Amino acid sequence: MADLVKTWNFEELAKEARLPIERIEAIASGERPTDDDLIALGRVLEQDTAILLEIRQRDFKSAGNGQGRKNG
Repeated sequence: MADLVKTWNFEELAKEARLPIERIEAIASGERPTDDDLIALGRVLEQDTAILLEIRQRDFKSAGNGQGRKNG
């Protein structure tokens, strides 16, 4: 996941994804992205959210599913 983010200018990606730059930096540093992060990044990176979920699952096998999921 970090590799996808690192291909972008962090400020530009944060602005386009409407995420705090700190989230982009954290993901680029290897922090597990939340579901909301993946949805926002998917729109900008033109990647299907299901593919990003698969990448996250592969990259973070030991960290459970659905972290950051919001109801509603």
